[in-house]
Amino acid sequence: MEMRDPTKPLPEPQGPRAVGVIQDRVDDWTGILAWRTVPVGHADEAPLEVLSWLLANGRGTRMDDALYYKREIALDDNTFTWFGEREGLFGAYVTLAEPKLDKVEARVLEILADVVDEPPTDAELHRAKQAIRAGMLDAMERPAGRAEALAECFAVHGHVDCRAQRLARIQAVTADDVVRVVEDWIGPNQRYSLSVVPQGSTEALLGAEPVELP
Repeated sequence: MEMRDPTKPLPEPQGPRAVGVIQDRVDDWTGILAWRTVPVGHADEAPLEVLSWLLANGRGTRMDDALYYKREIALDDNTFTWFGEREGLFGAYVTLAEPKLDKVEARVLEILADVVDEPPTDAELHRAKQAIRAGMLDAMERPAGRAEALAECFAVHGHVDCRAQRLARIQAVTADDVVRVVEDWIGPNQRYSLSVVPQGSTEALLGAEPVELP
């Protein structure tokens, strides 16, 4: 498989804001936000991954503190990244006991904007990088995880030592890198969103249209 040149800039993200809602057999309300980002191997992959761990990695991280530990707004929250051959995703979700998804969506967008206004500290960067490193090492301790990691490296990159290179890129991420990827990729008008609500509930993110489960 031919890898995309990671030094070649991607087009500016211009995806429309799509809002969907699913009624499911649940007792709570979940809002999921996602942004289209970069493919695997792109220079912005590592900063986006560090951003994810800066926001949600337990007590002392920005989104977890704002929504769970200090304010007890959410039942659960997290962020995630995914990088594919052609493009990637950056996402966040929040689960609530009551239907206040619009309010919490606005708060998540504020938290992301604050990353630009208040760049990550050295301590935050160190914590995020150590968490990523620990996760990689834990996965490699299990034979199945090691085999999967080596196979993925070979399939995507053509060699089996991509984990060491990935870790080096993670360690090189600076606060300026994190701020830049928020500005470049995590725009408030470039997000896609999905509400998962109890059956019969009409409380979803503003403008949501019903979608069917795949």
